[in-house]
Amino acid sequence: MAKIALVTDTHFGVRNDSMKFLDYFEKFYSKHFFPEIENRGIETIIHLGDIVDRRKYINYVTLKRMKEMFIEPCEQKGLDLHVIVGNHDVPYKNTNDVNSMNELFDNANFNYYSEPTDITLDGHDIMIMPWINNENEEETFKRVKKSNCKVVMGHLELNGFKAHKYHVMEDGMNISILDKFEKVYSGHFHTRSDNEKIYYLGNPYEM
Repeated sequence: MAKIALVTDTHFGVRNDSMKFLDYFEKFYSKHFFPEIENRGIETIIHLGDIVDRRKYINYVTLKRMKEMFIEPCEQKGLDLHVIVGNHDVPYKNTNDVNSMNELFDNANFNYYSEPTDITLDGHDIMIMPWINNENEEETFKRVKKSNCKVVMGHLELNGFKAHKYHVMEDGMNISILDKFEKVYSGHFHTRSDNEKIYYLGNPYEM
């Protein structure tokens, strides 16, 4: 079975496009992430949302560094990259129609998802669930009912999980909507937590 790496909430451009943070991120990708990808023979990467930090624009230097340390190494190594749109990837609260991936990488050689989609990787059906908003909520729930997938990967705001170290989410989506699935993997919250079925991965580095 093919191995898949999951990463989420990379937030390129965090802290007002801090160069120190970008240098710190680069060490993670060059010294840890991609060497581990190679060591483990991983061929597919799924990014679970919030690839960038700023919702309404991107700094050109940040964009260049993001391409150099993350996008281009995926292409050079022939990795199958999938990116899910998160809440930091969209400028509006009520739609995913305008999003960073579509505007920056419309012709790029990787897959990105702004709407709920069922995909198949190595014979396994996975429901991709991007950031849910007023515009796509009804369609998302319809697709949940119709989906035959056993696994969900998305960028979700669910009740009962740690939004951060000192706060558990209480005004998000009820987890019952995901009852039919066997496993759920999500970005959004930067603190790792799980209930043995739903897993919040947390961000890969301190921000």
